[in-house]
Amino acid sequence: MATQTEVGIPDFVLLDEITIEKFMANLHTRFSAGKIYTYIGEVCVSVNPYRAMNIYTPEQISQYKGRELFENPPHIFAIADSAHREMKQQGRDTCIVISGESGSGKTEASKIIMKYIAAVTNVGGRQEVER
Repeated sequence: MATQTEVGIPDFVLLDEITIEKFMANLHTRFSAGKIYTYIGEVCVSVNPYRAMNIYTPEQISQYKGRELFENPPHIFAIADSAHREMKQQGRDTCIVISGESGSGKTEASKIIMKYIAAVTNVGGRQEVER
């Protein structure tokens, strides 16, 4: 389902050699190409671009909804969808841990996750005011 061209290695687990130098080089390569998300297995590493990015559209929400983590390029929507599906399938609470230094984008990441969850659970298509 991945329609975007990948730059660098989308999952650090797939690096041929795991060193700080290779890790940072891959992160730099991806970030320079506008790819702010990279996986480490089921963990998503995010680099704050400090600018608005057009990667949180309704089309992208649809692209990640109901998909397995690795069916699409790394994205916070994939993490949100995985947690949401786990919660629904298992019938129990789940959580997403967001960590980072001050100014790293934790609050924005939380807002993006909430936007995704609200979009995929709004099955009636009602406006926020109506709910």
